Amino acid sequence: IADAASAAIMAALGFAVVLFWVGIVAVAVAASTTHELTPAARGHKAAVNATATASPPLLFVSSATNDMFMFASHALAPVVRVDNVEQAIAVLENGQGLLVMADDYPNAQTFISPAHWKAIESKHANVFIEFPSSIPSSSNAGNLSVHVSEWERVVVVSDALQPDLKPLDLLHPHKGISFVQLRTVLHNSDDLVLTKVAGYDTASDGLPKVPAPVYPFLTSPSTNLLVAASQMSNCVARRFAPTARWQRVWQRVFEFLGATITKVSWQPTVSPTFGPNATLPADSTLRAAARAVQWYQNSLMLPSIDRVMALSRGQTSIPTGTVSSDGRLGVLEGFSSTMTSTGGQVQAVNFRDDCTAESAMAFAARAVLGRLCPGGSSACKSLSPANDSAIATNLLSFAWLHSGMRQVWNPPKPTVNYFDSFGLLAWESAGAAFSEYYKDDDARALLGGIALSGLLETDQFVSQIATAVLANLRITGVNGFGPSSSQFASLHKNGWQSYFDSDYSGDGSLYSPHYQGYIWAVYLWGYSKSGYAPLLERAQRAITHMMENYPAKWVPTANGITMQRARMLLPLAWLVRVNNTQLHRSWLSEMFDGLVARQTPCGAIQEEISAPGWGGSARVPNNQDYGTFEAPLNQENSDPVSDYLYTTNFALLGLHEAYYATGNATYKASLDKLVDFVTRSQAHSSVHPEFDGAFFRAFDHDKWEVWGSDADLGWGAWSVETGWTMSWMASVLAFRAMNMSLWDISQKVDAKDQFDGWAPVFFEPPKPRPCLPGAPPVDNSTFLFTANSTEQTLCAGSQPAHVQYTGKSCGGKNILWSSMKTLNPRPGVAPSACEWTRKATDQGWNSMYVGFCGVGPTDVPLLPAKFC
Repeated sequence: IADAASAAIMAALGFAVVLFWVGIVAVAVAASTTHELTPAARGHKAAVNATATASPPLLFVSSATNDMFMFASHALAPVVRVDNVEQAIAVLENGQGLLVMADDYPNAQTFISPAHWKAIESKHANVFIEFPSSIPSSSNAGNLSVHVSEWERVVVVSDALQPDLKPLDLLHPHKGISFVQLRTVLHNSDDLVLTKVAGYDTASDGLPKVPAPVYPFLTSPSTNLLVAASQMSNCVARRFAPTARWQRVWQRVFEFLGATITKVSWQPTVSPTFGPNATLPADSTLRAAARAVQWYQNSLMLPSIDRVMALSRGQTSIPTGTVSSDGRLGVLEGFSSTMTSTGGQVQAVNFRDDCTAESAMAFAARAVLGRLCPGGSSACKSLSPANDSAIATNLLSFAWLHSGMRQVWNPPKPTVNYFDSFGLLAWESAGAAFSEYYKDDDARALLGGIALSGLLETDQFVSQIATAVLANLRITGVNGFGPSSSQFASLHKNGWQSYFDSDYSGDGSLYSPHYQGYIWAVYLWGYSKSGYAPLLERAQRAITHMMENYPAKWVPTANGITMQRARMLLPLAWLVRVNNTQLHRSWLSEMFDGLVARQTPCGAIQEEISAPGWGGSARVPNNQDYGTFEAPLNQENSDPVSDYLYTTNFALLGLHEAYYATGNATYKASLDKLVDFVTRSQAHSSVHPEFDGAFFRAFDHDKWEVWGSDADLGWGAWSVETGWTMSWMASVLAFRAMNMSLWDISQKVDAKDQFDGWAPVFFEPPKPRPCLPGAPPVDNSTFLFTANSTEQTLCAGSQPAHVQYTGKSCGGKNILWSSMKTLNPRPGVAPSACEWTRKATDQGWNSMYVGFCGVGPTDVPLLPAKFC
């Protein structure tokens, strides 16, 4: 997919599209000489700090474009290359180093006949061979079977790579590699083995116990022979990681063959856009946002009709000539963490509602950015606001109008009451996922739709937004919590009222902002646009429960703790927007402090999997459990990794909204550091334009490259998600370049008429509040009234609480209640703890328990607000 258009785009964004092979330096070698011309074909740079010429020169059986031949031909002088083993034997010198490469990997193993092995041995050559069909003296000579890895990684098992690599250090050739099975048990001739282990940089649980297999990956079965079980020589093109560790492995190979070399070094084909200390351009945020949106098109995530039809026939590979579409057929889910033999990655081809709506937001953000863009910026020249607006609208139309993911209601159909699920958004359009919803997925899709509507100033989707908000409210319990997910069939069976009337706040598993928090932010927005009180009431109650139980009741998700704090920032920031009290600001500050305690000097948000006061840990417990569940990227809290799928993306949004909600300079300083970090870590590649502008899930801020434990069952360290990750990274960076918050954008959406029209459809009109018989006291004196309440907050127990209110007239027939006390507190609660007065600053509390002049409290519906 590298074509003139993508090259022009990258050039317009300020990146030079250069020849693949650049800048070779070999200290102490005046000029590189070789018996083979060096083609300009591979997108990496080789350099060595010091070398000494191997004598006689290394002999390669490889293609001219083999990564390690190209490196050696520049770093070691001279080297010789031939096309096959027969030619090699004809020129092989006594004691020479011979490398036989698997250029036909994975389609064919490297073959050396018994006669050729004898000829090589007669020359006392030091031999490196990879992915062989046989090796001398092998118990299964001539029949080395090929296997494909799944969760295995490479583990160091010898001292030969010391001091740089120690036993149990980890390397990763990525999932799905083909390798030959030399043995299934460890031997002292092994340098590296391939096996399934838990750990981040080291195998934290040690090597697996027998009978779990341990496959040799780099081994020396005899003094003059070094064998790699898979192809190692194209490790640059195949993006083996971490880079420095594989460079050390190749230093070991060259040393085995007789070459003296102090360091092997190359530039990966996909790397961060900027180094940790580079000076960023003035418009770096704008560039990062524009490139992140362009990634959707470079990576072919917007499928054409031909691609969609091919997918429907089970054809998942990308046909030659495939082009990006205009979004009317949705967006694919992203790239999985599985690599191809050329360094590409396998596309995840699901169609998800959340990913589609969030991606629509990203294109809408770039459309507005294009209209506001300063003409002097080189990044502005590539922006096309009209085209981006059309793609954004097409994407959201697919999600909410054409795909069937939004649940409809056919009133005349008598067999199933689809009204209970009407308005909800299905998880995705395939299989069982089409019959269920996830509350958080609905919330993020709604935020995407709200953002698009505000950015493009359109009311095209406001009805769908209002109905989806109210549909989610119906399955939210009295204290703002509700099931994280459910089957639509369960809703039809149980009826929405059963969810709405239930109290889920006692379910400890729900104290997870990751699953619950963003729908509360949506409710707060809905209240701000409609004034519909239940939206505020249930969101505020839930946030209160969540913060009063922080962190004791909070549960780590499978991905850790840091993400929970990141996800709580948005609802807290928006609570300050609708009810700006000292308590609510203190909650926001508390959550900010917890998050930035994990922010490093370079701005990265470091993952955390356990902490005092939290229940449980997300750590992969042992080798057997690696790859069996949704797992964190780190194994210990000290591992220097950031998660762009679950934490960094939402921390960026949360910090952005927290700063704009408060103007707090401390919030801004942390936000600035994070923006600087993510701008630097964004991927850049001239070899793989499908990854240029991407944010991979994992980033190690010490190694300054993509790296992490690849244990997650679905979304590994090298995965890229169109929704969750790319959409929010692109959009928030665009909001920052616009100097706007998501809240400000959302306030441009005129939704009151839709909420007013749909609320009576979703909910019965509230019962009229009783009035107080008689007339207001003529002397404006206070008076008492006792109301019953089942609220535990008002000290109710198994029996309703009798709450005595004190009030007075506040004009006309209106009543203003100023204080109250519970006359029959539940056992174990002191009477002094059950007395309250109107709050001077907490209007949310007043709204729930004492009301306002002529307006009764929402949580005490039997308390009069007027005289009859």
